[in-house]
Order: sequence, then structure tokens, then C-alpha cells
Amino acid sequence: MAELELRRLHLEAANAEEQTRIFDEMRVQALHSDATNAAGCLKYVLIYYPSGSKQRTGSRLDLTVERHRQAVARDIIVYLRRTTGQELGDAPEPWVEKFAKHD
Repeated sequence: MAELELRRLHLEAANAEEQTRIFDEMRVQALHSDATNAAGCLKYVLIYYPSGSKQRTGSRLDLTVERHRQAVARDIIVYLRRTTGQELGDAPEPWVEKFAKHD
């Protein structure tokens, strides 16, 4: 493998670690928040460096990051269901629309 390719892979791996760490931090923050702040965390998870922005779209690292993003989003939605007593489905967007602050 060429040195340039190794450097790119190293950078992409470091970016993937950062992204998944940020998602985990948003999960923890959401699970200790009210519905408004939890929905804000969910929104952040959705918009934070979307697929293809830090890894090559469809690469193994990209797919791993996106699976982690989806898992964290599901966890926050479960928390919002319990916290609010409402059922807005499995998609994150209705939860963000209803509960997150809109600037």
C-alpha cells in the first residue's frame, strides 16, 4: 500500500473515531436532559459531518460511522418516547421538528 494511501486511511480512521466519540457524547448528554435538549442532541447527531464528508462514501469506515449514528439516534428516540409519552415514529426528523429549538 502506498504511503499516501496509508496516511489517508489513518486520517479517515481518526475521523471515524472522533465522529463516533461525539455521537456517544451526544447520547450521554441527551439521556440526562429534558426533551428539548435531547432533541437538540438528536439534531446534532443527524447533521454532524454527514456520510461522505470525512470518509469516502460507502467505505467500511463510512458505513461503520453511519451505523453508529443510527444506533445513537435510536437510543435518543427511545429516551424521547419515555420522557414525553409521545409516539412520533422511528424517524428522527419528527422528533427534532417537534421538540428541538429552532433558530
